[in-house]
Amino acid sequence: MDKETEFAQQLRALASERGFSQAEIARRSKLSRSTVNRLFNGRLPTVEQLEQLAAVFEVSTDTLVGSSDATSVLAQAKIGPTAEEHRQVLEEAARVKAELLSVKAELNAERERRKEAVSARLTAERLADELRAELDRARVIEQQLRGRLQEAQAFGDKWAETSLGQTTHIKALEEANSVLTRDYAATAEHLQRYEKAYKLLAKQFQQLQRSNQALAHRDRSRADPSGAVLAGLLGFAFGRSMS
Repeated sequence: MDKETEFAQQLRALASERGFSQAEIARRSKLSRSTVNRLFNGRLPTVEQLEQLAAVFEVSTDTLVGSSDATSVLAQAKIGPTAEEHRQVLEEAARVKAELLSVKAELNAERERRKEAVSARLTAERLADELRAELDRARVIEQQLRGRLQEAQAFGDKWAETSLGQTTHIKALEEANSVLTRDYAATAEHLQRYEKAYKLLAKQFQQLQRSNQALAHRDRSRADPSGAVLAGLLGFAFGRSMS
């Protein structure tokens, strides 16, 4: 009986005995579905494939090939990759390379977005510092005006209580008092606007901080060891293509 046919029959018999489908055998052996199908249809395995299948069925390679002289059977097998396998390896390498390039482009885009976020945060911090300085200046002016208003009121009270409290002086003091009151009201209004702007800027700054934290989390989630596996596969595929 032809060894190739004997191997295929033995493989189908073991699969039937274990209740394994071709898909299950492919999953357990780490072989592709197409490779398993070709082996079921009479193709002889490589040494590596034979060992993988023997491990799946938990039998010796001699039992799997259906002969006590496994060496003679293995000598007939195609040890090297076929042209189809070589093409599949190259296609897989090209696919992995394209995925890696896509991931690299996405990482570069995220890096740029992160730079923009950092720049926006620095700008927000600078504006917050400027606004805090403006608020401090406004508070100083408010205190000065309050002091001047108190002095004017005290001076007016003094003039009203003395014999020198003439109408013209009282009127001048009232006008000065009115001006100071308006200045104080305007300063208080500016101070309120500054405080509102500062609260809004503080809220935006917190949003930027949360955005930066989200970007950092995405960076950590991408630090996956599967990248090393893809790179290893790509190196192996190109190594096989060069050989």
